[in-house]
Amino acid sequence: MTTPDAAGTCGFGIGLWDNKINLQKCGIVVAEVQEQMLRTPGDNFIDADAIDYFVIIPDGEAPRAPARREKPPLDFNAVDVAGALAASLVNDGDTLEIGVGVASNAVTPHLFSKKDLGYHSELTSPGIAQLYEAGVINGSNKSRDVGKVCVTLLPAQPEDLQIVAEHINDWEVYGVDYIHNPSVISSQKQMTAINTATMIDLTGQIVFDSVGREQITGPGGQFEFVAGSLYAPGGKSVHVMQSMDGENSKFVADLPPGARVGVPRYLADYVVSEYGIASLQGKSERQRARELISIAHPEYRQELTRQANQLGIL
Repeated sequence: MTTPDAAGTCGFGIGLWDNKINLQKCGIVVAEVQEQMLRTPGDNFIDADAIDYFVIIPDGEAPRAPARREKPPLDFNAVDVAGALAASLVNDGDTLEIGVGVASNAVTPHLFSKKDLGYHSELTSPGIAQLYEAGVINGSNKSRDVGKVCVTLLPAQPEDLQIVAEHINDWEVYGVDYIHNPSVISSQKQMTAINTATMIDLTGQIVFDSVGREQITGPGGQFEFVAGSLYAPGGKSVHVMQSMDGENSKFVADLPPGARVGVPRYLADYVVSEYGIASLQGKSERQRARELISIAHPEYRQELTRQANQLGIL
């Protein structure tokens, strides 16, 4: 956290998430503070009187969480192609949420030709600060927080954080109670949620935080952003993914035992792989299956069709 300012408040630094909510529930509060910790606009502060003990951390010596290790994709070119296809669904004036993941992060390099984008997201994904610096993200078309970039976590990359620090009044940090709130998300016109998935079945059930019974990440706010974007005027939800996970298809006729559905089939909207775009909203189960099979890896399409027929989907 930051040290107390003249008004007697301490900031939560570059990331808030649910820290403020949890702090207000605690009986004893211990804060690690740094003199040079970035102080941000938004709702990213609390009265210093709420803190019982301060631990001073010398600048440059604060413990850092280990970098997230993501499984390298089998084919970086395939991920880039999928990212470019997903970017084609982004319209000028859209407000974006981009979730964690190699595939979803592959979208940002293909957005520099867009105009007047907004950003309302849990994370500041790689490339977002550069899109802001280039004027692509300016928030001018947002329905709320006009002209502001709103997140729960600022970028961890030093070069990206420097861009933010130089324009700090355009960036606001809020907790998950605001950023992830479906009523807030749905009030943003042209809200476009871009996320990744680890598996999807032919009805449109999406798994995003586990592989089989193994949990590989937290749920974050993906469900809230998917639901909120679909209720937003002109909004949409996009799931971008590589068609294969190693030698296995990410498109399956039926989810395996233990798979944890994060997005129900009736909220699935656009699904993108390196082989194309499937549009699922308003489609019958048979139409959905055909759309999804068409963007699966070609080597698996015949088998997926056979299994879909066996299950009575086709």
